[in-house]
Amino acid sequence: MARPPTISDVIDKNCDGCAYCVDSCPTRSITLLEFMLRGDIKKVVEVSERTCIGCGICM
Repeated sequence: MARPPTISDVIDKNCDGCAYCVDSCPTRSITLLEFMLRGDIKKVVEVSERTCIGCGICM
């Protein structure tokens, strides 16, 4: 029996903002967000569960 695809789940503490996952996503389901926090620029990714196909390329 086939398993349903897993939606990408990026762990923020492991993300360094390199955008590898953004560039490699075949469905462009990952967006890199930048924001200021206590005077530092932080980067996190946001995954669209609607368009993510669970291919695992970003992992």
